[in-house]
This record gives sequence, C-alpha cells and structure tokens, in this order.
Amino acid sequence: KPFCRLSGSDHRWQVFRGECRMRLTQCLDMIRRAYAFARRESKTIIKFILVGGASFVVYISAYTLQSRILFPGATDNARVVMNLAATCISVLFNYVAHRFWTYEAKETSMRQIAWYAFVVASVTFLQSFLFWIGHVFLGIYDYFVIIIVAGLCACYTFVMHKYFTFKKPATSNQPPVTSYQ
Repeated sequence: KPFCRLSGSDHRWQVFRGECRMRLTQCLDMIRRAYAFARRESKTIIKFILVGGASFVVYISAYTLQSRILFPGATDNARVVMNLAATCISVLFNYVAHRFWTYEAKETSMRQIAWYAFVVASVTFLQSFLFWIGHVFLGIYDYFVIIIVAGLCACYTFVMHKYFTFKKPATSNQPPVTSYQ
C-alpha cells in the first residue's frame, strides 16, 4: 500500500482545511482592501461623519420640536409624518454641507442634482420605512429606532454620494488635444 494514501475521511478533512484556508485568505484580503480604502479616504470619511453628526443634530432637533413641544400628544402615525418632515429639513442642510465641504464639488450639474434627488428619495423612504417597522410595528422606543436607522442610512448615503452623486470627473492621462492649423 502506498505510504501517503488517505482514507475517505482524511481526504475530506484536507479538502475542508483547504477551503477554510481559501476563505480565510479571501476574508483577510477583503479586510486589507477595506483598511486601504479607509486610509485613502480618511479625510472624506471624517468630514462625512462630522456633517452626518451635525445633520443628525438638525434632524433630532426638528423631530423633538415637532413631537415633544409642538404636538406632544401626537399618534404614532403622526410621528411617522413628523419623522419625514424632520428628515426633509436635515436633507437640505446635509446637501449644502456635503456639496461644499465634504466632497468639495466644484460645479453643479443636472446629473448631480438627479443623483442627489434619487439618494434623498431612496434614503427617506428607507428611513421612514425602517422607523415605521421599528416604532409602529415592533413597538420600540422612537429615539432608539432613530439612532439605529440613522447609522444604517449613513452607510448607504456615504457610498451613494461618494460613487455617484459627488463623483469627481475622470481625469485623462492623455495630453490635451490641440488643433493644428
């Protein structure tokens, strides 16, 4: 009998170990890429977090003003509308701050406005839907739901604004074309 021959279970164990090594290598590679991205984009990420924090203060202030001061006895469904109104107020602040400071967009184009409108509409729907699920459907305290949903929506908006809304135009490495007369 050959010395290195493996039984069926030994062979399955080696295949399993090989798959585990491969998956671990893929996970480590993904972590390395995420770390490289975070280092490369650290300035933008910090600005995004600061603007997001300020936007959250604007949002929570608008929601608190409506739900606790102006209309303290509001129903749960009315609070969903108040949440939507507070979101719209913070969106205006957010756009101006991100456009001029975080992403330093130099020009406004119809593409940028269209993408921003799409991101705002989609994140507003997502935020309102998750607020409704958490507060109305599951009965979780409204401020707790707001904090959890804000974190989820922040990740979504960072990616969308970075790669779509405020995407810097591609620069060409080719020399400019000159006309010869």
